[in-house]
Amino acid sequence: MSVVQNGITKEIQSLKDSKLNANDAISALSKLTEEAKKLAEENVEKANATGSVDERIQFLVSALQGVLNLIEDTSERIRDDVEKIDIQTEALQDILQKVKSLEDEEKKSYSSGNDE
Repeated sequence: MSVVQNGITKEIQSLKDSKLNANDAISALSKLTEEAKKLAEENVEKANATGSVDERIQFLVSALQGVLNLIEDTSERIRDDVEKIDIQTEALQDILQKVKSLEDEEKKSYSSGNDE
C-alpha cells in the first residue's frame, strides 16, 4: 500500500471512529440528561419564586418546551453529524479507489515501458 493510500485509509478509519462516537447513545443521553436537568431546575426555581399560579404554570410549560426543543435539537445535530461523516467517508473511499487505479495504471505503464 502506498503512502497516499495508507494516509487515506487512516483518515477513513478516523471518520469511522468519529461516527461511532457520534452514535454513542450513552454519551449523548448523558449530555442530554445534564442539559435537560439544568433547564428544568432553572425553570422550577423560577416557578417556586413566584406566588402567581399562572406564572408558575408558564414557567413549568416553558421548562417542558425547552426540554422538548433540547431533545429535538440534539437528535438533529447527531443525525447531521453522522450524515456529514458518511459523506466524507464515501468521498474518501472513492478517492482511495481512484488512487489505487491510477497507481496500478502507473505500475503497468512503467513496467511495459521497461519491457521495451
